[in-house]
Amino acid sequence: MYTITNLYIPALEGQNSTVHRNEVFRQNTSIIFNLEISNPNKGIGVYYDGINLTLYYTDAIVGVKSMPAFYQGHKKTTLHKVLVNASQQFWRGIEGGTLYLRVYLETAVKYKIFRSKTKHHQIDLEAYVPIGSDGRITGEKSIKLHHTLKLLKQTKYGNL
Repeated sequence: MYTITNLYIPALEGQNSTVHRNEVFRQNTSIIFNLEISNPNKGIGVYYDGINLTLYYTDAIVGVKSMPAFYQGHKKTTLHKVLVNASQQFWRGIEGGTLYLRVYLETAVKYKIFRSKTKHHQIDLEAYVPIGSDGRITGEKSIKLHHTLKLLKQTKYGNL
């Protein structure tokens, strides 16, 4: 299970005027969040290949982050603090009110069952994260990532 918690965009906090907002955006383009990865399986470990995260605002890429491969034992939860430096294009499109970031995650995993490993399994997940004018998640405090729809993936890559 993959969950985003505590997403925070420091540049959005306390924005009162366009002048103030533009100055803050030039100084701090960070988007910070926690990615919680849980392995609820009993007796099955997971080998993760590198994890690639891409953040989107509307259809534009806001930023990307890659995380190294790791092993996660059974019944374990791993918390990764993720820092993404957003593109300047993202900041130009921001206005007041709630905005939605789409977080797209892709990786491949192998499962360790007793002493053997399975073949690679591709994982493509995404979530829409509502961000308030204070730069924090609105509504639910944790957002679960779900499997990407095949049609959406085809549209994203222009295969329609």
